[in-house]
Amino acid sequence: MRTPASLWQPSPRLYDPDPTPWNYGAGAELRTLNSDGSLHLGKQKWYLVKAPRRETVQLKWIDQRVLIFFCHTLIREINLAAARSPTRGPSSSQPVPYL
Repeated sequence: MRTPASLWQPSPRLYDPDPTPWNYGAGAELRTLNSDGSLHLGKQKWYLVKAPRRETVQLKWIDQRVLIFFCHTLIREINLAAARSPTRGPSSSQPVPYL
């Protein structure tokens, strides 16, 4: 039986310490998250997620909802009319349109 150390080999991919920023496309509304992973919409602070803190996200407005994407992943839906954000994702009766 071979050990993991005997099977390991260095990756052929080069490490890029300064990767190219994600391109959201022309006309996209972009915001940068705070150090705690939140952003302000109007006068209210909304906590989104900790992992991509200080990263740029895209906001897509649909009526009174805001869909927030990090790269191509939906990370939060905010219902401004109800002043709430579902914690387990959108309800099954109102599917999130991926634009």
